[in-house]
Amino acid sequence: MLVAVSLAIGVGVYFALPIEIPISFILFIGLSFLALLFRFTKLHHALRQALIYSLICIIGFMVADLRTDRVVAPVLPETADYYTVIGRVSERQTDSKGRDRLIVTDLEMKGLSSEKTPHKISVQVRTVIDDKLAPGDRVHFDANLSAQQGPVAAGSFNFARNAWFDQIGGVGFAVSNITILSSPSLQSSGINNIRHGIGQSFQSQIAANEAALATALLTGDRSALPPNVVDQMRDAGLAHLLAISGLHMGLVTATIFFVIEALFTLWPSVALRVPPAKIAAVFAWVFALGYLALSGMGVSTIRAFLMVTIALIGILLDRRAFSLRSISLAAISIMLIWPETLVSVGFQMSFAAVTGLVVFYEKWGRKLMFGGFAKDGKRLGFVQKLSGIFMAAIITTLVAELAIAPIALFHFQTMALYGLLANVIAVPLMSFLIMPLLLLTLLLMPFGLEWLILPLVEPCLTFLMTIADEVSALPGSTIATHILPFMFLGIALIIALMLTLLRGRILYSLVPACLAVMLYVSQHTNEPDIYISKEGKIVAIKQQSGHLAFNTSRHSYQKDAWRRLNGEGADTSEPLMRLIKVCDGLGCLYSGDRTDIPAIAHVTSLEGLMNECGQSDIIIAQGVSGQHCQSSGLVLDYKILKEGPISIWIEDGKVKSLKTRENSLGIRPW
Repeated sequence: MLVAVSLAIGVGVYFALPIEIPISFILFIGLSFLALLFRFTKLHHALRQALIYSLICIIGFMVADLRTDRVVAPVLPETADYYTVIGRVSERQTDSKGRDRLIVTDLEMKGLSSEKTPHKISVQVRTVIDDKLAPGDRVHFDANLSAQQGPVAAGSFNFARNAWFDQIGGVGFAVSNITILSSPSLQSSGINNIRHGIGQSFQSQIAANEAALATALLTGDRSALPPNVVDQMRDAGLAHLLAISGLHMGLVTATIFFVIEALFTLWPSVALRVPPAKIAAVFAWVFALGYLALSGMGVSTIRAFLMVTIALIGILLDRRAFSLRSISLAAISIMLIWPETLVSVGFQMSFAAVTGLVVFYEKWGRKLMFGGFAKDGKRLGFVQKLSGIFMAAIITTLVAELAIAPIALFHFQTMALYGLLANVIAVPLMSFLIMPLLLLTLLLMPFGLEWLILPLVEPCLTFLMTIADEVSALPGSTIATHILPFMFLGIALIIALMLTLLRGRILYSLVPACLAVMLYVSQHTNEPDIYISKEGKIVAIKQQSGHLAFNTSRHSYQKDAWRRLNGEGADTSEPLMRLIKVCDGLGCLYSGDRTDIPAIAHVTSLEGLMNECGQSDIIIAQGVSGQHCQSSGLVLDYKILKEGPISIWIEDGKVKSLKTRENSLGIRPW
């Protein structure tokens, strides 16, 4: 366990640094530590252990650095431009409104040399596209593209970093129809084409929402799910069902395992020579591997596959494998191959949940899961066992919810309060009906017989969405908080480590103290008073109520993200609060209902800047150089606005501090 933690610390330090540190310097430190270990062989045990774990931290740092260099690929300029594109479609995703998003590789872009052409681009399609277009097709179109933008505010999620490691060098939208140039002769063999075909098969035979949910559960493609369904699942605490993870992988593997084992048990000539369980383990692993490929190979799915692999190897070797050691081995494997996943919410929530469950069930699992034994040693009856299983379902959900709660609050600024209620109904429904039926549907698809099962699957999926709808509609179904500092998540991780590694009185002494510190940190944050978008087009000012008011009323992803960071949630059905806006021919003046926050002047010309210079404390000079105004106020000219979005803190009516996206990220490759 400590090896995995040390490796994670090294990887985390690499991604937290504002600048790149030469790998030669890190290698020098590592070799120095290694020399100390070999030179002083009789070091105190604690010191020796500290050196070893420090070396593992350095290995984690170096692995992340090498991975960053290994995925280097050309990136388009930040300023959007028009390009003529020829390339091969590797993924096609269709959302609930029928709009497509294509991932295109093997690119040829007019006006760009091969050295400057991205490896991949992501394109939203709102023009005409052939329904028959599938992954593997070579296409031609015109598109407006630019580099992936970074965080919507200082400290929020960095989309540019994800794009860097996915080698997506440009994002944008198509401005012409998508023309198919050619299709591969063995198109149906592509895994992405198979995934796309599964989604189309569902869409043609069952209702749209149910088809989108079935596609998400089998292939991990959630693009067709309507936003309201995703929001309801999240607010009901069922969002984990949409991400293919340990639950899905475990159900698929267990179903195949028990079916194959039962079949071979009926074949005495084989069962007497080879244990059916070992044959079933091999077949189950093959199906798990296929499901991994079909799911799109997300972090949670890879983690689940690695743990399933370890468990099946344990069956082959007649050993038990589900333990903290297997979790650590899965985490180490993922971090060594894809170290960037450590900073993803999927990795953090997946491992937090499964670690919490393993730690809990190592102590109390047998009694809860199987009903246990009475104090006199007699086995409990059926009703008592059934109650034990029911309690296990409730406690499993509660432990998992508690394990991921700090991570959800840190990343999403929201948490479902009725997740326990929803999961007690939804998880058994998934386990005993939905996933087995979907697996059977998948097995029948090559023969065109999926229509036999889909009428049974559809009402189950409808019921699952009904649960999400009803629970999310309950009063106070979610709580929202403002953006939390990293210290909050750090303390939560320390508490998790103490619960995992410590025992006895020291554990019960330290955990309450850390919880108190975490609660204090969560209540003493310092969110910005003003948000300004890149180029200065969108302005938001915090009001007396604590809510943000905007200079425009139309919802956008950036505005909703700012509202989440401010602890408001992001209900797009609510109208946005509007700032007081006073305009003349030279610009506009934006103000709110707080007297301690100065009004913001927004100008787009030199004449407007000179008119406001010395009169306004904050001036947004869009497209104008601030060197023409030497007032004591804050002038955000085109150079600063280019580094946006901008967060501003106000104290006593004056600007206390300012952060742009660029200066909060530091100088990193992405």
